[in-house]
Amino acid sequence: MKIYKKNEYSQSKNNNSKTNINAFIQDIKDKDITQIFKKLNSSEKGLSEIDAKERINKYGPNEIIEKKPSIILKFFKKFIGPIPFMLELAIIVSYILSKYPDMYIIFALLIFNSIVSFIEEYKADNSLQMLKKRITVNARVLRDSNWITKPARELTIGDIVRVRIGDIIPADMKIISAQDLSVDQSILTGETHSKFKDKNDILYSGSIVKNGEAVSIVTGIGYNTYFGYTTKLVETARPQLHLEKEILRIMKYIIVVDVLLVIFLFIYASVVLKFSIASMLPFGIILLMASVPVALPAAITVSTAIGTEKLAKKSVLITKLDAIEEASNVNVICFDKTGTITQNLLQVKDVFALSNYSRSDVILNAALASKSEDNDSIDMAIINEAITSKYNISGFNQIKFTPFTPATKSARAVIKPKSKNQTFEVVKGAVEILIQMCKLNEKQKQIIIKKSNEFSKNEFRTIAVIKRQHGSNFEFLGIIALYDKPRKDAKQLIKELKNLGLNIKMLTGDDIAIATQIAKEVGIGTKIISSSQLKNKSQDEIADLIEESSGFAEIYPEDKFLIVKALQRKGYRVAMTGDGINDAPALKQADVGICVKSGTDIAKSVSDIVLLKDGIEVVVDAIKESRKIFERIRTYTMFKLIRVFQLLFFIFFIFIFLKIIPMTAFMLILLIFTIDIANISLSTDKAVYSKFPDTWDVKNLVNYSAVLSMVSLSFLLFLTSLSKYFVATTSQFQTYVFLMFEINAALMLYTIRSRLNLFGLKPGKYVVLTSLFGILFSIFISYYGIFVAKINIYAIILILILTIVYTLFFDFIKLALYKYFKV
Repeated sequence: MKIYKKNEYSQSKNNNSKTNINAFIQDIKDKDITQIFKKLNSSEKGLSEIDAKERINKYGPNEIIEKKPSIILKFFKKFIGPIPFMLELAIIVSYILSKYPDMYIIFALLIFNSIVSFIEEYKADNSLQMLKKRITVNARVLRDSNWITKPARELTIGDIVRVRIGDIIPADMKIISAQDLSVDQSILTGETHSKFKDKNDILYSGSIVKNGEAVSIVTGIGYNTYFGYTTKLVETARPQLHLEKEILRIMKYIIVVDVLLVIFLFIYASVVLKFSIASMLPFGIILLMASVPVALPAAITVSTAIGTEKLAKKSVLITKLDAIEEASNVNVICFDKTGTITQNLLQVKDVFALSNYSRSDVILNAALASKSEDNDSIDMAIINEAITSKYNISGFNQIKFTPFTPATKSARAVIKPKSKNQTFEVVKGAVEILIQMCKLNEKQKQIIIKKSNEFSKNEFRTIAVIKRQHGSNFEFLGIIALYDKPRKDAKQLIKELKNLGLNIKMLTGDDIAIATQIAKEVGIGTKIISSSQLKNKSQDEIADLIEESSGFAEIYPEDKFLIVKALQRKGYRVAMTGDGINDAPALKQADVGICVKSGTDIAKSVSDIVLLKDGIEVVVDAIKESRKIFERIRTYTMFKLIRVFQLLFFIFFIFIFLKIIPMTAFMLILLIFTIDIANISLSTDKAVYSKFPDTWDVKNLVNYSAVLSMVSLSFLLFLTSLSKYFVATTSQFQTYVFLMFEINAALMLYTIRSRLNLFGLKPGKYVVLTSLFGILFSIFISYYGIFVAKINIYAIILILILTIVYTLFFDFIKLALYKYFKV
């Protein structure tokens, strides 16, 4: 049987790999566990840490090293696409017409945007790689005869691994023992149904445990697996954001307007004014360039990259970049109670024993129907209570164990006392389920239900325990009350989310009494309904019931999916938190799936956001930061719209009425270049998050920008009318107009950048630096006549002072129009 060594891995990836792996798998299939132990020099006691480290050094880690694309190739791809092609066309035309200064500036603009976009995308890719390392598949492995949790990459050949419901199989493994094990291999084989597995069967890396559990021995790692890769949890490819699509849709309309104006100008210039096409062509192309969102890729990349890094520092890991945008639009959050609203620190608070049974009978038998290796919170609370109370758990052997499943709402075990040969069966689970499995008289049922309700009113989670000897009926032993109290900050954070315009709904498998009490305590509401109330109703009735409620109790996995779908049909943007395999369908269906800290591997794999810290605070951080990013991109879009409208119509009016081109192509390129630098700086600016879910209202945004641009255009035309007192030639007039636009755009940044007044939010340092650079650079070249015709200091002072005064007035108009257009 061949085991690849570390230096053989590269060979295994070539043409012979399929044959080698097939032979290896067939060899494993043909051998039983005893032979496998002998071949792999392992045993049911597992490996020692020393042996494991030696094997990892020999065989390499259990991972696939992704082939990264060439950095040089990635950089050159920045020169491919609609926006770069427009700039490259302008360069070619400028060269053909010998407009070399124009050509150099356009080339610098192209290089600048490509470099900024490349650097930020490179940083974003590195951030996602870091996230991938932090959102790792973990495995329960037997080392030095103790069960411990290790990252899957630290598994090696011969390790003994335990998997259970919700786990992603971390390596190729041969089953030593299994209990009701079924595995979903669809991601690997395309099989639509789960496949049952038993002793001596093979588990493939990347498949998902749908039910049961198993102890297995690792037979293949890394490249030395049948499929040659381990599970990939983080999607590193950058999708086109919905927001980006909307911005590009707006820009298409602008370009259409621009093209129509350029065509009209060309006809007017050539037919009426007898201008040559050659003299107009460079200017026409540059004018079209002014409408293109040249800085858009860099601006969005910078915004999302910075946002991702900030959230990672706050224990919020973004696995899909479009989740940042989606989170800003969310208006309903469905919270899984455990770990977010509550502390997820279960402890036994009280025990009720029925008739002839005692507290020790209830706790001991519940502990026997638990498994510490699974690290389940309920199991660990009960086992810890049994150990603390010094009950004799070690006096029994667990012959068979069936773990808890959402479908049965119970776990069960077959137990054999070490001092006897006769076995018995213990079941622990939901009171309403187990009470039906026992033959109880009406009085006993009433006592049990009454006690269960008392526990629920005290916010205790109840676990019933039943037992039967072989061949007899189940007997009800009692109820264990577990307490997982709400987090101290839950009420305040729920209030904060509501103030952000979010509708909060709590989802829990607990009964209505517990759910209602906790929901009331943290301020979610008191209208909690049972999942049973959703049965036998039309889709519209279900949607109405869900919309009106504060939360849901006694829910099953399919109920969570149903709730999310119903809310989406009502037009809501839904975020959903969860942690288990039962939450996976709802997490995937939600607009934003959020996996909490304790989440299973499958829950992490389908989620858009993974939290590294329990509680609601991290969710609040994610919402706020996503809205800040939305604000920055919205600001970029508005600024672009206003600037393009005012520039296009200014040039149109001046050309029609004064019969001159108000700026040279070189000046226009220079203007685009300096303002785009400032535009990109908006992506790093401070921002105030919206108090309500963000919506992308294209019509209102365009109308708002158009009105503001006309206000600004009026001022620019007024300022232009004063130029006759300071300039004598057409060249000086063009310099005057260039300086006027440059200063106006730089100061406009400060008014557009937030919904507050001009002095309501301190600008970021890069906004200040880039805007100052634009103003000082344009003043410098205008005063000294570098690249442009020289104008006197009085013209410069006039433009500067009047623009500052106008900016204060413009800010007042902006605030009034914000309220009117509701953008």
